Amino acid sequence: MQRTVSNIQLVCLRSKDYLESVVCVFQELGDTLSIIDSKCWLEGQIKESNSLVILILPEKNLMVDRIVKAILATPNSHYLAIFFLPLNDKVSPILNACSDCCCWPCDPFELAFRLDRLSSKHSNSFDLSKFDMETVAWKNLNLIGQSSIFLDTLSFIKKASECNAPVLIEGETGCGKEVAARAIHYLGCRKDFPFIPMNCGAIPDQLIENELFGHERGAYTDAKQSQAGLTEQADGGTLFLDEIEALSAKGQVTLLRFIEDNVIKPLGAIKSRKVNVRIIAASNVCLSELVAQGLFRQDLFFRLNLLHLNLPSLRNRKADIQPLAEHFMQKYRCKYQQPDKRFHPDAVTWMNDYHWPGNVRELENFVHRSFLMSQDVEIIPTDIHHYDDAQLRSRRKLFERRQNFKFDAVFNEAKNHVINQFEQHYLTWLISSSKGNVTQAAEIAQKERRALGKLLKKHDINPIQYRGN
Repeated sequence: MQRTVSNIQLVCLRSKDYLESVVCVFQELGDTLSIIDSKCWLEGQIKESNSLVILILPEKNLMVDRIVKAILATPNSHYLAIFFLPLNDKVSPILNACSDCCCWPCDPFELAFRLDRLSSKHSNSFDLSKFDMETVAWKNLNLIGQSSIFLDTLSFIKKASECNAPVLIEGETGCGKEVAARAIHYLGCRKDFPFIPMNCGAIPDQLIENELFGHERGAYTDAKQSQAGLTEQADGGTLFLDEIEALSAKGQVTLLRFIEDNVIKPLGAIKSRKVNVRIIAASNVCLSELVAQGLFRQDLFFRLNLLHLNLPSLRNRKADIQPLAEHFMQKYRCKYQQPDKRFHPDAVTWMNDYHWPGNVRELENFVHRSFLMSQDVEIIPTDIHHYDDAQLRSRRKLFERRQNFKFDAVFNEAKNHVINQFEQHYLTWLISSSKGNVTQAAEIAQKERRALGKLLKKHDINPIQYRGN
């Protein structure tokens, strides 16, 4: 096989014995290897980009943070990680940061295949015209970024949009799973038909069939008129199943039957009818692990997992943080018709160093709040540190709030108790963050000012007490 990249770099974090065995196999495949000093690579002294890098992982002392940081320091390079069994549980962040991985010893044909695939990615990474990936088009779909790992994601979205196969999107909360699903829909041939989202975790077990398939008039006591289900509403388009992992056992059986034949029978209907719907599912946990634990049907998993997209977390897309922040800043400048604002260089440094557990959603909320609360054109580090301290205090209190349940109460009483506590905590944080400005607080919460005022009065929260703090 002839590859477009003949010179491959190799970084060995193990002993020289392992290095020699790997080099021998590559030489048999006809590849030229450039050995990179591991200490220099870990210290970030190797700044060469656009490379194909073989990374031999250490047996012990994984140095996870240092290795991931070194990988992210060259975002335009593609890494093939080589690991040895038994696999250490802590190695996952490293493997996630790499483009591919394989266990050693590795079959030469498999190794050649993986190298060819990475070589293809490498040669196409920056030729966006091959995938019709104009920046403006992606921005219109709310997909912002130029990091190597994100460009691979865009490449997958473009290819997935050209077919009608089911797609399973996995990723941490806030990564943009619904954004990716909408992009697949609106780039494809179904773009003129509906995109219907369904939150699987919000539908009670007894309503799942009614929600999916609808009902006819008179199907049950309060069914005074017919209602189309989500599958019928999505006919010709896409049904997006968010939080698919939360679907009950009964819901999984119901969905499996529909995916197999695309036939629906509304409650109370005499005849069945066929619909034409594409299924895209999303989960913020690994479904294959749930299958192994017996918590998710294996046959449904196989049906959904025909095409699989694992969205990268924001901490693995460091190069995209500033462009995303600038995009959100522009969005809220237009929304509020206010003068443009910008981040101080030190604030940009803080954003790049912060780990963003809430990913892109957290970044957008942070920019939204900074835009509203900053008094100056330039957002300075003082504002950032206030956010950082607030987040830390919030996390310290989280455990206490989670434990404050009334387990000895009846269901409705316990539920109302939790809702009241949530409203009290949220409103206190909200009015404190806006320094007593109810209008700004309503903008942040995206509620009507009058409705927010009623909630504040209900919980006896006086905004005047928070002004000037």
